[in-house]
Amino acid sequence: MPIPLNQPSIPKPLSWNLTIDSTTIVVTGSMTIGSVMVQLVNCLDISQDFSDYALWWPKANIWLLNTKWTLDQYGVQSDAQLTFTSMHKSIRLQLPDLRILSISADFSVTVFAAVCKICKDLGIRHAEELSILRLPKLTNTNGSHERRTSPRRRRYNIGTLNRHNSMGDSLANNTSTISTLFSPSTPKLRSTTTTNDTIDSSICRQRPISNLSKSLNSLVTNLDGNLARTPIKPIKNILSQLTKPINIIEKSKLNSLWFDSSKSLMEQNTNENDLILLRFKYFTFYDLNPKFDAIRLNQLYEQAKWSILSEDIDCTEEEMMTFAALQVNTKYLHEKKSK
Repeated sequence: MPIPLNQPSIPKPLSWNLTIDSTTIVVTGSMTIGSVMVQLVNCLDISQDFSDYALWWPKANIWLLNTKWTLDQYGVQSDAQLTFTSMHKSIRLQLPDLRILSISADFSVTVFAAVCKICKDLGIRHAEELSILRLPKLTNTNGSHERRTSPRRRRYNIGTLNRHNSMGDSLANNTSTISTLFSPSTPKLRSTTTTNDTIDSSICRQRPISNLSKSLNSLVTNLDGNLARTPIKPIKNILSQLTKPINIIEKSKLNSLWFDSSKSLMEQNTNENDLILLRFKYFTFYDLNPKFDAIRLNQLYEQAKWSILSEDIDCTEEEMMTFAALQVNTKYLHEKKSK
């Protein structure tokens, strides 16, 4: 039946060229993202599995993940330059014990979801305690500037500091670490009360060791893979890699290196094979079980140890000595158990 001349015809949607990488395809604003990807794959004519690929818009800094949305809904126009890339990419992940692993991470989900997946692959429970941060780029001062001491450390005189000046070396020379220090019955490292009576103070120092002996003994027998024990490393190579902030400004710069948990790695300018640090961020630990958390406890101890050696944690010499004494007791129990 012929259309009357006075009845307007429905206009066809305007088509335009869209550049994806180096390929140009003809699209319309009403086309869905899924249709655009199908047309792009047909133009590439490559026999490959593209199930892990998605469209990335660098100028808008967003992923086009909703395949049912149209180009108009995303605001994509003819001047947009899109990239067809994989969502999972390889990164170099540095664990709290300073070991570096090459793993695959999802660049399209939020950092929180990516950390949960990484911790699940590593066998670490309660991934909400951890997060990732960028590699610090602060320059270490090797004698060019005098290091500043924290107010709590200034309370000790020169004789006390000289008496404990070898503590850092003895703590750093630990050859292997068993995940043993942070059990539920372990006392806190920071002590808020002090006693003047020498007899009472000696009793207080002996109680943590006796209370720890049973829990430490059970922890030593539960080694779960290589991540539950830190291998031997040359101390010079490790200390040269540590970033030592000398003032509060550099410490604030270190705290600004944490990734935003609500955004993806791609949205925060992360490239493939970048070095990313995995650290415990929220120091509220839940359900520490030596039977299931050998890896988690070991990594937690290693982060505390290297934070003390790099002076990232503000603590007194006495607290540092207590921390080292707990590790010596753990090593002794392990050697006694192995005999």
